[in-house]
Amino acid sequence: LQKESITKEIKYSKPLLDSLFEMETLCRSYGVDFRTACVAYVHSLVNIEQIIIGTASIDNLKNNIKSAGYDLDQNLTKMIDDLSMIPKSWTNPRNWV
Repeated sequence: LQKESITKEIKYSKPLLDSLFEMETLCRSYGVDFRTACVAYVHSLVNIEQIIIGTASIDNLKNNIKSAGYDLDQNLTKMIDDLSMIPKSWTNPRNWV
């Protein structure tokens, strides 16, 4: 993660970084790479037919495709669901610097 960039670009960076830390901790506790978990989670959502993720390299694209097929543990999925439901000030672009 580019924490310096987040701190500089987003007014409410502390809650964002706290959420990212919590997500990283969850992933680590299940032995799942953070990026793999993120892509797999979004891919698992009902009614999401396509995922668009920017990347800077072919290797990252290959990893994203592989991650989309990763089967997340149901408990981890539930914890990510719970984390995603908490209102966050940083999701509103009006709060960005």
